[in-house]
Amino acid sequence: MGKIEAIQESHSNKHHGLGTVPHRNYLLWQYGPTAGFTLIAAFWGQVVYRAKQLAPWQLMAEGPQPAERSILLDFVSPFNPTILFRSLRTPGTRTVALAIIGSMLLRLITILSTGLFFVQSILMEHEHKASVLDTFSGPILTDFNSSSIDHRPISRVSAINSNNLPYPLGTTPDYAFQQIDLTNVPKNAQSLTGTMDAFYVNITCEPLSPHSTYIWKEVNVQNQSLLHFHLKFHPEKRGILNANQIIAIAGNYFYDLDLAPKLEHADEEARFFVISLGKTVATYDRSTLDPNYINMSNILCQPDYGISPAMITLDLNGSTISIPNVTLADDELHHKLPGLSSLDLVNLWGSSTTVNGLSILEVLTTMLRGPNSSDLVSNSTLLSKGVEQIYRSVTAQIAKIYLMSPTSEPTNTAVLVSEDRWYIPPSVRLPVRFFLMAAIFLIIAALDVLYRFSQLHTGIIDLGSASTYVTYAFTIIPAFMLASIGLMFAGFDFNVRLFQPYHVLRHVGSKTSGRNALFLDYLGKVRLHCLWSALRHRHILVVASSIGMMAAPFLTIVVSDLYHTSQIPGTFEVKLSHNTSFFMEFPALGSPDWYEQLELDELYATYQQGTANANLMALDNTGEPPLTDGHLAFPQLTALWPNDSHAATRDFERGQIFARVPTVRSRANCTAIPAEGVYADETYPVMKRRIINFCAKHDQSPSDCLVFSPGPNLESATCLDSRPHRNGYGVPIGFKTQPGMYFGYFYDAKSGFQSCLSQRYLAVFGQVDLDGVRASNLSAFTCSPFVESVMTDVVLHVNDLSIDRSSFPKPDERTAVLIHNLIPPFLSSMLYGGFVPHAITNDSQTFQLDNLTDSPATPSQAMVDGFFALMLAGKRAHSPADLAGPANQETLLAAMEDLYSHIVAQVFNVYRVPPTPNDAVLTFRANASFPTQRLRQNHVSTRILQALLGAMLLCMLVTQLTLRFNGVLPKNPCSIAAGASLLVDADMLDVVPEGAEWMTPKEMEGVLGDLRVSMGWWRDGRFGIGVGRAEKENLAG
Repeated sequence: MGKIEAIQESHSNKHHGLGTVPHRNYLLWQYGPTAGFTLIAAFWGQVVYRAKQLAPWQLMAEGPQPAERSILLDFVSPFNPTILFRSLRTPGTRTVALAIIGSMLLRLITILSTGLFFVQSILMEHEHKASVLDTFSGPILTDFNSSSIDHRPISRVSAINSNNLPYPLGTTPDYAFQQIDLTNVPKNAQSLTGTMDAFYVNITCEPLSPHSTYIWKEVNVQNQSLLHFHLKFHPEKRGILNANQIIAIAGNYFYDLDLAPKLEHADEEARFFVISLGKTVATYDRSTLDPNYINMSNILCQPDYGISPAMITLDLNGSTISIPNVTLADDELHHKLPGLSSLDLVNLWGSSTTVNGLSILEVLTTMLRGPNSSDLVSNSTLLSKGVEQIYRSVTAQIAKIYLMSPTSEPTNTAVLVSEDRWYIPPSVRLPVRFFLMAAIFLIIAALDVLYRFSQLHTGIIDLGSASTYVTYAFTIIPAFMLASIGLMFAGFDFNVRLFQPYHVLRHVGSKTSGRNALFLDYLGKVRLHCLWSALRHRHILVVASSIGMMAAPFLTIVVSDLYHTSQIPGTFEVKLSHNTSFFMEFPALGSPDWYEQLELDELYATYQQGTANANLMALDNTGEPPLTDGHLAFPQLTALWPNDSHAATRDFERGQIFARVPTVRSRANCTAIPAEGVYADETYPVMKRRIINFCAKHDQSPSDCLVFSPGPNLESATCLDSRPHRNGYGVPIGFKTQPGMYFGYFYDAKSGFQSCLSQRYLAVFGQVDLDGVRASNLSAFTCSPFVESVMTDVVLHVNDLSIDRSSFPKPDERTAVLIHNLIPPFLSSMLYGGFVPHAITNDSQTFQLDNLTDSPATPSQAMVDGFFALMLAGKRAHSPADLAGPANQETLLAAMEDLYSHIVAQVFNVYRVPPTPNDAVLTFRANASFPTQRLRQNHVSTRILQALLGAMLLCMLVTQLTLRFNGVLPKNPCSIAAGASLLVDADMLDVVPEGAEWMTPKEMEGVLGDLRVSMGWWRDGRFGIGVGRAEKENLAG
């Protein structure tokens, strides 16, 4: 057994447990070891008894022995510790000591085995067959063209650093790698590790000092000073370096990227690039310039890239987004992509950072998180650090978007899975506390009190972050107490079985012979055999004692599952407060003096950043920021904990906060113009294009308001029909028509008169007839957007107060309150444009979408603005056939409302301002919930233990009330001498023939025949066993 336990412990330590245990086998592992050792102990009891019984006979068989070591030697009746001490002192009886020590060890092992196996959730690594979804062989490698790069790479990097968006799958700040198919990964997997190809760059930047500077100034038509620079540098070991001519507006920051600087007196092409960042301090009235009027930093960067096998580890169980761990292989395994040099990658990076106007200066300050523009201008080392990081991050996104193509190749990975496994804890370290033996009825009462307390308080005690050994102690201590009860009952049972035969002989009546009692040996029988024998002889005392003793071993078995731990959510109140508020004033981009607004550049950049985030989420499958959910923008919060002294015991990784917080939500508030007031006349050709004159009558339009917009495709018009009407909206939609083509526009319609203060959107969606001449299935809407505040029930992660995406936020519509009317300007022009090479119209606001349906027989082309482009081509794209026509107005209205609210929520997410010192701090109450380990008492085990203990108590009462120890035996009958003294001078010896020691019990019964045998006082004054009926009292004396 010891060898088996050692092998199990070694296997458990090596393999993190013995095995994964199905729930149906729980009872086998929980109770099996204790039941097994209990069974062994039952059979070992017979070994102990026979060793005690035969010890005097073994000594006498070896030769003559003194009386105290032979006929007076009693190893049966005394208490085991007394017998152990006496056998150690008596030569030749060491086998008794060994048997008793073995019995004690078995009892101890039985107690300890109650916690031999238990379930613990651990991480196991398993092989996992997976597939890579892409590989490095993208379309740019076959037809290299840096102009096809759009602004997705730089937009991703900007949004990730400024708004805490997650990195797209397959990328990190420094790497792009093959994406793994995670659809078949086990749900309880914690992480996945595999070897995949990874893209990386090496770049070093060094500061440059100008070797010579040529500067001159000219004044442009808008009376703005333009400064022209021509710089030469002398970098170490490179010779004279000519940079590009730089043109900057006096007094503004300027940024120049020279992807191909020229080395004087050098034949080879430069494999580096130069960046200049500065600010001029010239004024308009200065006629001559000096280099001292320019504050600038110049750096030279030398990049390189490679593809390498890498060990990728993905965290699959984080409450917040975690960055994969990438470890590259040895240098000899690195390679480059065919057809793409390091200089080509520089050109791709340059194209991405200059497309569509995202300021590289804003991205740099965002990534460095601290330095401002002035610090970058005055510190070349800081600028070098920022450029190195932005080059690595943007090129990683470029590689993921343009240098990879879809594939499906099998690969081997490893997953760490949390499994319920078994293991053997070191038994020598078990915390064991011994308590004084208690009476059975006190144990029953204590079990009932503890169970009621457990039910009332959902557990007995909070274990907090206590170790496994504390939990284990609550299994050992009850087992030891109930094992002590079993030992106490065992002593009582021994006396019952010992005295039962003598009790029968002592109380022989007129109807009993007493012969069977001579051959009863209850102490030498296994418990079940003893019970059967007692039932057969109708010995109720032994039956009751045996039943109680059979119940005793089950105490240590059932107590194994008496106490267990379970996770109970502990809830308490916490206060939340606002960190920021939302800025509700959009830049007035349409006003005549918007060029002179001092803060307009910053507002516009922030506004553009919000719409860029909406583009990424709609078209690039990017996840939402932590503080938005669909239509809702959540405030940034701070938690005020009620008692910081308990913070160390809380599980912040799994804690949740259930709160009702104020959120903002924008509504498009669109109203459909009745179908009878929406029509279009015939189109007519204009320079190979066609104009569809769309007209919508709208009775709510004031009579003195003309609808107009700065864009070229929306102008005031009058409905050209003969029916009576008020002013309508005339929308000339210019594009090259195709039969069956869909079109849609979401216009920012502004009034030119002060009396028309209500700014509105005008939305139109329809389809060109199959003849390509008329427009049909027209729907028109006027929209008056507004912003409202609504209280929203939300679940937050405790560690970062981000939204728990597994529990959807639920706004309470009854609490919606209007804040004010709000119209984001030029909304459609901010959408979709960076995700296609060019727009169709000159104003860059109309886009052609193809293949919108899978069926070749269904029209699948559309000419739409940016708003409808997101609706038809985004990740939640609608089919245009489901939106066109008066019958689908409600569907179209819902789609516009949904998309508009999603977009403006992202704008609000970046339009945050800190509270001023005069603002009141808004706090509100919430409930924090942390999973807590509680010790609980099992209902079934409690009732079974109470039943077993009750049965033992009842058995003890029955035997105690019916069995009389007084007046049965005059001495201890366990020794040989005591047993022989009961037969001295007995006439029974005349009946027993010679050689009776070799007879079986049945043969002896045949010899005795019908003789009556009893024990008591005889007429000669002897007390013993004899033939006949003995007297109860001593008549002789």
